[in-house]
Amino acid sequence: MGTFAGLELDDLVLHGPRLTLRPWCRNDAHRVQQIMQDPTMPEFLAVPVPYTYEVALRFVTELGDEGRRDGTGIGCAVVESATRRVVGSAALRLTGEKDLGYWIAGDARGNAFAAEAVRILVDWAFEHALRRVQGLCDVRNVASAHTALAAGLRYEGTI
Repeated sequence: MGTFAGLELDDLVLHGPRLTLRPWCRNDAHRVQQIMQDPTMPEFLAVPVPYTYEVALRFVTELGDEGRRDGTGIGCAVVESATRRVVGSAALRLTGEKDLGYWIAGDARGNAFAAEAVRILVDWAFEHALRRVQGLCDVRNVASAHTALAAGLRYEGTI
């Protein structure tokens, strides 16, 4: 069982105005495989090409819940609440850099879903005594930097 500051993370579900951030489930594998067929996804994500169903299944059953089981993070499926469609992934790492990661499906971009997901995770972090959360991205990933700024993070520097 993964806990952080006495809170159970395994089944933690967070809600925003339009999104639900929940643990990944096996049924998400087909959607993740579909999303990863977009040729732009591997540009800033370390994902195998081709992205097979088996890789997607491993992601949703082992990797996507990043840190929930051991209390070191909250990896989430980002789901549009109204349609229950998986539109992306977001994670907050609670150890080390205490940073965020996220990606949004090509067919869901342009809706500010990533910024909303980041705000949901940052709000949760600050409500649970984290004093700092970082958004790190490749300097060439202008969309990710824009998302972080839109979510209320501030530019601090380049490392």
